[in-house]
Amino acid sequence: MSPVAAFEFTLLLLVAVLGLELLANVLRLPPAAALIAGGIVLAFVPGFSTVSLDPELVLAYFRDGNGASDGLRHAPGE
Repeated sequence: MSPVAAFEFTLLLLVAVLGLELLANVLRLPPAAALIAGGIVLAFVPGFSTVSLDPELVLAYFRDGNGASDGLRHAPGE
């Protein structure tokens, strides 16, 4: 998958998530239930190829942000 296609696919997934969130609010369902149902439906759509992401990119997306702000909470002399 080319980088442009991966970016477009990511944007498509973000739009799908927003749509599912709005649908969950309209139907008064928990948003997590709508997202799980949407993921199940998406898994069975023919034509979607397997998405493989660079491991370093996934690490950058899901990294714990607490380490970045530790320096802001402590005085330089501590």
